[in-house]
Amino acid sequence: MIFRRRQQKCWLSIIALLMLVCSCSDDEQREIPTPAKPYLNVKDSLALVDIYKQAHGEGWTLVDWDLENIQTWGGVTAALDTVMNEYRVVGFVMQDGSNGILSDKIGDLVELRSLSLYGKGLYGELPKTIGNLVNLESLVISSTSLSGALPKEIGNLKNIEVMQIYFNEFTEIPKEFGNLPKSGVYMMQHNKFAGEVPETLRFYENSDESSGISGIDLSYNCFTSFPWSFFTDDDDCLVPHLWGNRLSGTIPDEVFKSPKWERWKTQISRQEKGYGYSNYPPEEDEH
Repeated sequence: MIFRRRQQKCWLSIIALLMLVCSCSDDEQREIPTPAKPYLNVKDSLALVDIYKQAHGEGWTLVDWDLENIQTWGGVTAALDTVMNEYRVVGFVMQDGSNGILSDKIGDLVELRSLSLYGKGLYGELPKTIGNLVNLESLVISSTSLSGALPKEIGNLKNIEVMQIYFNEFTEIPKEFGNLPKSGVYMMQHNKFAGEVPETLRFYENSDESSGISGIDLSYNCFTSFPWSFFTDDDDCLVPHLWGNRLSGTIPDEVFKSPKWERWKTQISRQEKGYGYSNYPPEEDEH
């Protein structure tokens, strides 16, 4: 009897164990969630809607947005954040045809890598929130009516590689522009930048030859003064390209004696008609 009772208890234990295993297996199956469908990040979505409304995006060429259907949002590039299981905006092209301002909500698109703005109908100032876009690698602002000073916050763009700001109405470059990556490419022609070229705009040749040119081009603006320290200081910074500005006066003798002079003298040689240095260029360089 004792043996039978032990045998019975043994069988009962085996049955209980099997039931527990089956129960755990069922629980595991129930706990495996169906992957949720990823959606566009809410903050990104709201920012794009505000940008559209502030710029009167119904006039944009080549695209026709339906604000209720993100599949129609041409010019927007999104990438999947696999950790958060949501799409983030990484690229945005504002088409020609705007008739308004650039919303300060542009600064909410913090995952942007590429931003391009076009169109004479886009006016006002560049929002300070542009400095929030610390992941930005490429910025193009071309043929707009954006005006005033570039915000000092633009110096926060520590990952920028190429910046093309040309054919706009901007009037001032802040000294903080010099905080940008030193080996970047900055094409800043055909604006209305005036006064003295900021001494902080010291950029350097890229040691990686495959990356191409580097430095800053300030041609065809309205600068009237240039710090000669770009030539005379004992460093290897690049001299900005300054054709078509309003530089004038007399070049100091120490500049002519600088080791940099022969290499970089043509950067300042051709000024807007009616301007130029009285002692340069010599006659042989005028042709």
